[in-house]
Amino acid sequence: MVMHEVVIRNLPAMNVVSLDHVGSYMQIGKAFDSLFGWLAARNLLPAEFRTVGIYLL
Repeated sequence: MVMHEVVIRNLPAMNVVSLDHVGSYMQIGKAFDSLFGWLAARNLLPAEFRTVGIYLL
């Protein structure tokens, strides 16, 4: 297993939208599809945006 260096960064405040996913990691794509579909239906997908995943083991 490859270990990567941990980097701690301070970022400016930002608005976030979240969606829980419980289950197999292999099904995480469905959660992202659902989230992006919800955002697109409400015209909330800006030209530039960031995605952040927080995974709990």
